[in-house]
Amino acid sequence: MRRSICSAAIVLVALAQSLHAQVSVTLAPTIGYYRPLGHFDAASVYATDLPLTPQGLSGTAIGGAAKAWFGHRFGAEIMASVARSTVPSIFSPEGPTPTTPAQVEMIVAQGMVTVAGNRSGNHLWVSAGPALIRHGGDAYSRYGSSAQPAGAVGAGAQLNVSRHLLATLDLSALMYTFDLPLPQSLRLNPGQLQHGNQTDALIQFGFGWILGN
Repeated sequence: MRRSICSAAIVLVALAQSLHAQVSVTLAPTIGYYRPLGHFDAASVYATDLPLTPQGLSGTAIGGAAKAWFGHRFGAEIMASVARSTVPSIFSPEGPTPTTPAQVEMIVAQGMVTVAGNRSGNHLWVSAGPALIRHGGDAYSRYGSSAQPAGAVGAGAQLNVSRHLLATLDLSALMYTFDLPLPQSLRLNPGQLQHGNQTDALIQFGFGWILGN
């Protein structure tokens, strides 16, 4: 995840240097909130170290964003974020289970179109593009840490604080089908361990820098 956002930032900075008059690049660390809105289908087997619902994965999201604006209306962005949560302890026939850390990693690449203002000042935009969602942490690592392709739509705003300093707000909806197969030892049971259509909401606030014009 860190390598992906750093590579994207390097590419966008190189574009800004080669097309100095036409392109501006913004880089910002982000903090926000991740909230799944979907559901898991009923399963034949349940694991005590996994959340019972997608909402159990809600949590603070930390990451970064790199945006490049081409002219005054059109741009592209790459965002990476990690949301961490904890699967709570439950009572089982063997006694209470331990709490288990979980995380959801997201990489989103979107095209942007300005709908108010322009890239040199305060402005609003809408966006859309592909994404990749990976469920991990101790909760999912023993089951393969499933990664799923997704589609993303969003909107955002930029407020210029000074010539090279800005604040951004990004709102994204990530849509995909989550499919976590049963482990090999349980394959005689029907269905999947977790499965369902997902719509994940991601809100990110960034405070970063403007490179180029």
